[in-house]
Amino acid sequence: MDWLKVLSDFVQAMLLATAPVLGVFLVKAVIAWGQKLAAQAKEAQPDLFSQVEWIAKTAVKAAEQSGAVTLGQEKKAYAINAIEKWLAEKGLTLDIDLIDAAVEAAVFEEFGGKNNNPVGFVE
Repeated sequence: MDWLKVLSDFVQAMLLATAPVLGVFLVKAVIAWGQKLAAQAKEAQPDLFSQVEWIAKTAVKAAEQSGAVTLGQEKKAYAINAIEKWLAEKGLTLDIDLIDAAVEAAVFEEFGGKNNNPVGFVE
């Protein structure tokens, strides 16, 4: 009996069985991290962050409507780029992690609470 093959098959079966559960925990951890960053930013600069929340919602909707952008990561990059351009026009700078958190929060608010998530936006 080839023990290496048996062990390999066992590990593969365990990974297949636990991957969905681990994926759910990972998504929840990312959402919690984003919410924590957003709360910290909102507390530190409430006026600026409320503007960023507004532009993030607008950018997420624009990315979803754009026919040129199809993949989730492309849509996210599109939204982040739109926010960065808007901030630059206003002469403002914001940490990319906070912009990312604002986009994630906008995506979750727009699509996360519904059963009609657009295919490919949240990966």
